Amino acid sequence: MKPPGVVEGDRARRAIERADGDGTANTGPTDILAFDPKAASFRVETTIDEEAVTTFRIIGDRLFVPGIDPLGAAENGALHVRERGTWRSVTVPAAVHVQDVIVWDGRLFVALQQKPNRAVVLTSKNDGATWRNHPIAGWRAHTFFTVDDALYVSAFGGGVSQAHGKSFRSIQTDLGPVPPPSKDGNVDRWAEDSIVSKAARCGASTWVIAAVGSVAYGYTTPTLERIRREGAKLVSTSASIDGRPEDFFVWNDRCHVVTNDTADEPTTIRIYRANDDAWDLVAETSARAIARSALRVDGHWYLGLACDAEGGEDAGHLARLPAAEPMSARRDSARSPTDVAPHADRATGTRRDRNRRAGSRTVARCTEQRPHRSATNPGGATFTADSRDHASIPSGTIAA
Repeated sequence: MKPPGVVEGDRARRAIERADGDGTANTGPTDILAFDPKAASFRVETTIDEEAVTTFRIIGDRLFVPGIDPLGAAENGALHVRERGTWRSVTVPAAVHVQDVIVWDGRLFVALQQKPNRAVVLTSKNDGATWRNHPIAGWRAHTFFTVDDALYVSAFGGGVSQAHGKSFRSIQTDLGPVPPPSKDGNVDRWAEDSIVSKAARCGASTWVIAAVGSVAYGYTTPTLERIRREGAKLVSTSASIDGRPEDFFVWNDRCHVVTNDTADEPTTIRIYRANDDAWDLVAETSARAIARSALRVDGHWYLGLACDAEGGEDAGHLARLPAAEPMSARRDSARSPTDVAPHADRATGTRRDRNRRAGSRTVARCTEQRPHRSATNPGGATFTADSRDHASIPSGTIAA
């Protein structure tokens, strides 16, 4: 399953948003919860008819949630938007999976898989009232990112395409380290699908979490890459960090990345901060789960914990780790989270584990529902929060 996700909520509310679900196990409906650091409590803000929430995007004063997988046999997908305290859903025509959203050049862009198996970018000049269809190479458009003044989109089966006028065109890429031979011994097989799962602009630099491969031949382990343009081609340089990079977040105008080292038992979780073209270790801890997302609020790191391939006792929790800077990169400097607790049911105070409408609303059942792990679906949490300071949260009260 995919335990909690965390994103940075709109600044007026000073709250942390959290959601979960599992698109592979077909769970849902999915609650989106708001955590109030002052009250140290969660409340369900809205419930959407999606099997999971894997991505939050804050654009201006709005919070966007791409509809990763609608419940049942829906004819269309959706983009869920919170604006001025109200949630609404925008119809995305014929979408099987809506993966990402960005506002670029005054237009709304969404990346998706359209029925039956086409990678498509839709654009709208009127906030989703009408859409313009832009087919691209591949079968599922996945992640937008920018390099310098250009917009790109990564797609399964199609590599990377660049926005060019009113269309997109495929470009050459050289992302990540040279991969090993594929199953048939042909290194070139990997190049058919360079996939970017996450991206962030850090000052003038663009950093991505990327892998190469294909559904048929498998993927390399994702790496943290700094992308630059060489003529019409995109190339990258790998960062020197420990663990598998999972997600980016921004705090104090600095990019951070959270990583997991599952070779350790329990998993070692690290947070690195961008320092020009290098990354400094600023936090380290361990958990019996992986960190799917992270952020910093009021002098604490928050980690959304998720199932890995082998499960995870701490999955489905939000962990809080006191922030101390500077931090030594030595292994013996690792610290344990102060709070790891499951999200409690509003009515009974017990962990949610019930069926509702179209699917199971399980919060942390890793041993029963292990996710399919791929370059972009490691299983786990997604969250966001207001980056400004909040009142202190009493120890032992953090739930997810």
